[in-house]
Formats: sequence, C-alpha cells, structure tokens
Amino acid sequence: MKRGWLESSILLGSAVLVLGTSFAKADGFVPDWANLSAIVGHAQSAVTPTRHSLQSHAILNWEARPTLAPDLEFRTSGWAGGFLKTPAKSVSHLRGEVREASLQYSYSGLETEAGQLFLPWGKADGVNPTDYLTAKDYTLYSPDDLRRKKGAPGARLKWTPMSGTAPVSFDAVFIARNARSTLLLPADRVPSYLTFSPEASSDPDTEVALRTTYSGESWDGSVSLFRGSNHFPQYVLNGTRIEPRYFRRTAVGADFSRSFQNWIVRGEAAYSMQDSLSKGRTEGDHVDGVIGVERGFEDRYRILIQGLYRRYTNWENPGQDYLGTSVLDQTANVGLARLNALLVNYQNRGNPGLTMLFSYHDEADRFRASVNLIGNFIGRDFLIRPEVSHSFFEGHRLTLGADLYGGPRERPLGALRDFSTLFAEWKVFL
Repeated sequence: MKRGWLESSILLGSAVLVLGTSFAKADGFVPDWANLSAIVGHAQSAVTPTRHSLQSHAILNWEARPTLAPDLEFRTSGWAGGFLKTPAKSVSHLRGEVREASLQYSYSGLETEAGQLFLPWGKADGVNPTDYLTAKDYTLYSPDDLRRKKGAPGARLKWTPMSGTAPVSFDAVFIARNARSTLLLPADRVPSYLTFSPEASSDPDTEVALRTTYSGESWDGSVSLFRGSNHFPQYVLNGTRIEPRYFRRTAVGADFSRSFQNWIVRGEAAYSMQDSLSKGRTEGDHVDGVIGVERGFEDRYRILIQGLYRRYTNWENPGQDYLGTSVLDQTANVGLARLNALLVNYQNRGNPGLTMLFSYHDEADRFRASVNLIGNFIGRDFLIRPEVSHSFFEGHRLTLGADLYGGPRERPLGALRDFSTLFAEWKVFL
C-alpha cells in the first residue's frame, strides 16, 4: 500500500519532533517548572502481525506548574501529536488530550482550583473503585496508562485546619461536564441488524464529590461521597441504532494505605447505586472492593498482589428473555443485555479477580522490566502485560512490551483477544 502525503508527513514529523526536542534539551530551553518529552511509538496487532498495524504515533507530552504570583499556580498536563492508524486502510489525524489546565490558589490551609481538573482518587494500584472523577480512553494503545486518562472542567475547594498543619483535610469538588470513558468494542458482539453509533446523544452531566482524608505517620485513609454519572458506557437502543449511555449514579466509598518496613497494605471499596434498565439490560447496584499487599526487595524488586471483588445487590440475569413490542425489539434487547454484561462484567452476581505485578530495575535505573497481570477467577480470562525498557543515552528511553488478552471469548477479557498488541516507544525527556 502506498503512503499518502498525510502518512508521509506524520512519519517525517516524527523525526523532526524527536530531533527538535533533543536540541531543545541540549540548549537548556525547558524551564525548571516544566517537564516535556517527545514520544515516537508503534502498536502492532499480536493476532495478525503481518496484515495490519494498529497505531503509529509521534506526540509531545507535557506537564507544567509555573508560579504566576505568590500562592497562585497554573497547572497543565496532557499530550498532542499525529497518529497513523491502519485497521483496514490508512487513516491519519491529529489528536490530543488536555488532561489538566487549571489555576490553583493556596492560602493558610485553604486551596481553591478551577479549570480543567485532573483528580484521580483512590489508594489501590490500577483498579480504583473511588476514582469517580476521571475517565479513560481504552482505544488509545499506550504503554503509559496515564496517557489514556481524562480530566473534566470544574472547581475544587480543599480545607486543612490549623493553617494547613492538621492531619485531617476536607475536599469538595464540582464538575461541570463529566468525563467519559471509551471502551474497546468487539465488532462481532454488535447485533448485525442494528446500526452502531459511537457517540452518545445525551450531553455530559454535572457531578459533585466530597471527601474527608486523614494522614497519620505511617498510614492514611479517606471516606468519600459522589453524585454524578457512571463514566463507563453501556449500550442502549435508540430507534434502529445502538449508542452509549452514561447512567447517573450515587456512590459512597473509603480507602486506606498502611506502610511498615518494606511492606505496604492498601484497601479500597465503594458502593454504587445507579439508574439502570430492567431485565439485566444494564448493570445494577453493586459494591467493589480491592485489598492488596506490596513488598520491596533491595530497592530494586517490587511485588504487588491485589484481590478484587464485585458483588451486585440487585442482579438480574442478562440472558433472560425480554418481552419487547416486536420480535426485533425483543431480540435486540436480549443481545444488548449480553453485550453490556460482557463489557462491564456483570455476567455473574459475584465477580472475584486478581492483579499481580512484578518489577525490577538495575542500580542505575537504566534497565527496567515488569510483568503485570489482571484476571477473573470465573471464566479464567486475563490480560497480561510484559514490558522492558532501557535508557541507552541520558534522557532517552526505549520501551518494548505487549498487551495480551486471553480466555474464553464469551468472557470480558477473553472477548478482547483480537485487540492484543505488541508495542514499542522511543521517549526523549527534556
């Protein structure tokens, strides 16, 4: 296949981006309050590696915290660049995500912040039931999970008594337009007689969240309350097409972290009460829990194990018959119930799972290696991510790895086997 001018421009832009940022680094162009990095990467299908590449990209990643005046700081982070995707034919486009862009004012234990907020809550590793306010784009192939995350516009107020020295603090957050996650969708699971629409017809909603946090000498914990929307979409019928919908929900949660010597114990849980459709067509009220232990060895090895559990309190079998207004309506609703149960993982009333992480880095932190696993006990489906990276030159790092899905195709992670990828990234730090 011949490359068009857009494809050639992206490939040329990749080289210009990396070389240009390298010169900027050498000239001391980047101020102390900013962290910039240029990234060139490629994600290749692990299922059909000789047929289609999934994504090539050249992006600039930034994080900056300039002080504008005493007690006033501007915060911004995100990324932007060019992408070349070839799932069937080449498609080039520019893309970016401003994860954070806000003004923060601090004075005598009081913090106020307004703008594009990025507020990840929760103490567990990777799976966070109390992370109410962020979202992820799972269609973005990236070895850096932070790159997938999204913020939302709003305002935050935090108060720490005793002029900021008290061990307890209080947060209040208002979100004007909730962030929305985008999921990987197996094409063979969408009913062929319906038209799929990737965009929701409803506008984003407002959200509010409250949190109280206590920080001790070797432990900390918090309790939280949230009213807003589920950031994971579920699919509903809208005429003759299906579209994502983000149902309203209320949640209460808590988390903690306790460290002693080389051990860290973390826990997190939330109970979610949300709007839903009957007959198991969307997920119902449920409790999520995570408990884990982490151990470091010789300052170079790290092992983390977490147990996961989700329990639905008003579960309905998503495979049951639905009495619709017509045969098509009945068939479509049953099909959508099974699709949502597959994507959101409510095929069973209770869902136990596990995450594991093993990581290593050498004494100079030039070489790094890790293996990350998440899996469900029911169905034995899983995602495993092996990854290695090496810094051959100061300020440069090459990363190689894979996202490998496995298990039965009728299970949530097994259904994503066609999205298994091999990836490589070259990152230049400024």
